[in-house]
Amino acid sequence: MATFAEAGAVTAAGICGPCYGTFAPLGDGDVSIGTPTRNDPGRMGSEQATIYIANAAVVAASAVHGRITDPRGL
Repeated sequence: MATFAEAGAVTAAGICGPCYGTFAPLGDGDVSIGTPTRNDPGRMGSEQATIYIANAAVVAASAVHGRITDPRGL
């Protein structure tokens, strides 16, 4: 967890709140990568935010590197 914290990752409980933007709503120009099932515009906050959906390995690797990353190199 220390590695993720140092990389600036945010962790939350495995509940639906983050998917709907109640945990930390995205603002205009924000970028998010996560494992939700949908990325409808405005679902997580601003319609001007960019939302990427990936599997858990890609999300974890991306959290460590601070950019979308292929986990096979870790």
